[in-house]
Amino acid sequence: MDVLSHAARRSHVAHRRAPTLSEARAVTAAASSAVTHESPLVPSRSALRRLAVAATLLALLTVFVLAPALLLAHVPTPRRGRPIRTGAYRVDVDHADLDLPSRSINRTDSLLEAVERLATTFAQSSADDALERFLDDSAAATATRWGQVVAYAKEKLFWSLQRYLGWSRTDAAGSLQMEALYVASEEQLHALAATWLEGRPSSLPADSDREAPRTLLDVGSGSGTETTKLAAALSVRAADTTCIETTASRWAVLSARGFRTASSSAQLTTTNFTAAALFNVLDRCDEPGALVDAAVHALQPGGLLLVATVLPFRAKVYEGRLGSRWGVASSRPPRSPLALAPLLPGVRPTFELRAARFLEAILRRQPALQLLTWTRLPYVCSGDTKSTHYTLDTAVLALRLDGAPITHHAPVSRKARSFRPSSLGASGLKGNRERRNAQRRQRSHGRKGSTKRVPCEGRAGDPIFAWLAATLANEGLSSWGDVLDAGAGLGSMCWLLGQPHGSLTGVTAREGGTYGASDLRWAAASRPEVDADEVYIVRGNWRDESFLRERRYDVVVADYLLGAVEQHWAHGADAMMDRLLAALRVGGYLLVVGLEPYDLVLGRSAGTQDRLILDIEAIGDSAAVIAGESTYRELPERWVRHQIERRQPEYRVVATRQFPMQLSAKTLGKQISHARQMAAKIDDSALQEAYTRRIGVLESELRSWSGTHNRARNYAVVIQRVPLGTTDVYRL
Repeated sequence: MDVLSHAARRSHVAHRRAPTLSEARAVTAAASSAVTHESPLVPSRSALRRLAVAATLLALLTVFVLAPALLLAHVPTPRRGRPIRTGAYRVDVDHADLDLPSRSINRTDSLLEAVERLATTFAQSSADDALERFLDDSAAATATRWGQVVAYAKEKLFWSLQRYLGWSRTDAAGSLQMEALYVASEEQLHALAATWLEGRPSSLPADSDREAPRTLLDVGSGSGTETTKLAAALSVRAADTTCIETTASRWAVLSARGFRTASSSAQLTTTNFTAAALFNVLDRCDEPGALVDAAVHALQPGGLLLVATVLPFRAKVYEGRLGSRWGVASSRPPRSPLALAPLLPGVRPTFELRAARFLEAILRRQPALQLLTWTRLPYVCSGDTKSTHYTLDTAVLALRLDGAPITHHAPVSRKARSFRPSSLGASGLKGNRERRNAQRRQRSHGRKGSTKRVPCEGRAGDPIFAWLAATLANEGLSSWGDVLDAGAGLGSMCWLLGQPHGSLTGVTAREGGTYGASDLRWAAASRPEVDADEVYIVRGNWRDESFLRERRYDVVVADYLLGAVEQHWAHGADAMMDRLLAALRVGGYLLVVGLEPYDLVLGRSAGTQDRLILDIEAIGDSAAVIAGESTYRELPERWVRHQIERRQPEYRVVATRQFPMQLSAKTLGKQISHARQMAAKIDDSALQEAYTRRIGVLESELRSWSGTHNRARNYAVVIQRVPLGTTDVYRL
């Protein structure tokens, strides 16, 4: 009998007597001896130690030998990237004919201008040692098995961050330092800026013994490699270089290079940079046009803007999205894409034409920019597990700011369409006065707070506007292209919003008040069928020679504008007509609406109403002259026609027509009120009293007015900038 069973039997027959301490110790010792020496299933302590050592060695073998071996078996060897040949630098200036019909007003003439500028400013580039070193470094990064493993691991983590954490492609690549990018060498950048550098005057006084330090703004700097080369090419110190980069993980890298960093233009401490750069960023942002505006406004006069873009220009914005597809970067179209000229049917989209479309869009946005030189270069990206490098075609342009930049107001927001008091801030109105004006307009159109207001209601059916539209339709216009309302009011703006246009720009001199910018934005936002991104309300003064100086439009509207010029610009009608005609593209149309002066169509002997109308106009004008105020001076239709006749054959009058104008007591009452305002400004008290008495007499006569008067005349004139031929051919 074994020891354990014998001890158990003794315990059982002990009549449940509790064992003594010595007996318990004996039983425990016996059991321990039995387990140690007689059980074949339980290992000894030394065996356990040997087993633990073996398991540790096996784990280490798995981690450091078997796992890498299995990983190496699945890590691909990248192929050599595509060779960069001379074709990546070539632009055909001899055999690329662009047959574009200038009779079309679909931005064709401005596109042809861009083609001509590109043809005369191209600078040939070629591969250099810096590019060869970059390609060698890219190939060396994955030349070893260890480098391939690192690239493979980064790639898996790169896609994991996007799929499982919702990171964007840009953030994931920046955090992992996935890729190095190459735009141009320092020598190539210096060559592009050579024309600007040679003609750059010193900003210091003539007696200064040193040149003012240059400053550089680089938007979308990435890791700063291209910024470093650009700063060296322009002789800009690192401390005078500011980098705007939205990826936070790259700020430390840029700061380590000595650059100033910012996440947006709002953080800039200065907006007077010598040079600015937009390298391959316009096709990866939500508002490329606004980004161009910001860069141009940050430049000092005569500053240099360097722009690089991949062609064809395919804009998209990378954004983070949880659960995105593996191996596919999540992206969406930009909210406000760059307005490239549409390709005409039958035109082959060559690199040259793509460059022209891009340049035209930039100059259309900021016409004060002057193209100095440009070149074609390969845009190179370091490789991954599939290839040692990748290349794309890119155009790099050097432009100089030769005038005042255009200030574009934000596109009209449809969110302000209801125009409730609680949404006044979103509609762009500022201050208490504008709020009160908006609320008064609301009450005039219905119950306060109503969302059923239609600002253009009741403005349809104007016979003058209907005739103008029919005349352009008879000219064969199916789309009006880019339209400028040179003196915008609610009437003309509401009419133009209903016409088939590509973009609509309304010019006004003030923000608030009647026909101010707030009124015009309010009208545009109320039209849901209109593309709000193509409606711009611009505040400006036509007396400023730089205002919209280089902008060109397909249709320009001057609705009662010329008659109002005299009040704000003494003897400025001729210059105003020059500005309007210069704003036309070749083949475009100027639409002039005006009022025939009363004294040309009315007579004091023709009746009581004619005499009263002439007297009311005369008392108001004379009071304004005595008070030192400007007056309206209506210009007759024959003056408009004469302006065009002396400019033939470049311009021609397409059609003219006069329309009867109905005058009522209410209309003349407004002129009486104007006369009272002018009389109140006369310094001579006796003369002021005489004017007041005379105005009172005319007001009494007006009370007996009945019916309407329709002998006054409005007129409309359609003018065209005549194409020089049926087809303009430029060689690029």
